[in-house]
Amino acid sequence: MVVAVAAAFVGGLLMGSAATLLYLKRRMESQLQSLQRNFDELADMPQE
Repeated sequence: MVVAVAAAFVGGLLMGSAATLLYLKRRMESQLQSLQRNFDELADMPQE
């Protein structure tokens, strides 16, 4: 099971590394933006 997952992972890296990296980069950027929005909203809340 682990070997199959590792083989699929390596195969995916070899075949679509560029596309995967672009996808992950976009996902991480959108997650960072949403995190930034959450922090901004928290900062805007009145501190008790």
